[in-house]
Amino acid sequence: MNKSVYSEIFSIPVSAIGFFGFLAVGYFIYQAYKSRNIGFNLKTSYTLMVFSMLFSLYLVYAELYLIHAFCIFCLLADILIVFIALAFSFLFGNKLLRNLLRTLSAIMLIIVVYALYVAFTL
Repeated sequence: MNKSVYSEIFSIPVSAIGFFGFLAVGYFIYQAYKSRNIGFNLKTSYTLMVFSMLFSLYLVYAELYLIHAFCIFCLLADILIVFIALAFSFLFGNKLLRNLLRTLSAIMLIIVVYALYVAFTL
């Protein structure tokens, strides 16, 4: 996985994108916790989570159907993204945002569990 053409995007390693994505979400959650501008920080974290879920879905697709190789750490990070997104879904009063996060989480969890199954049965 780390040596494939999918390991970098615009010459940036995918692992670095993931690391800084988790760091950014953590930063905005911390800022929401300690500041009075909770709405902006939570909405920014929400947006980052949706983009990270979509990006992770693309990477799992690449692992399953394009590369035919699996990164267990990546799949574990994907599961972590699902749990963070589910936690976010309880913070929003907007029903549409809650349902979007929960639906994306369910889809991603199913795909990641399938990828783990395939990875361990090869």
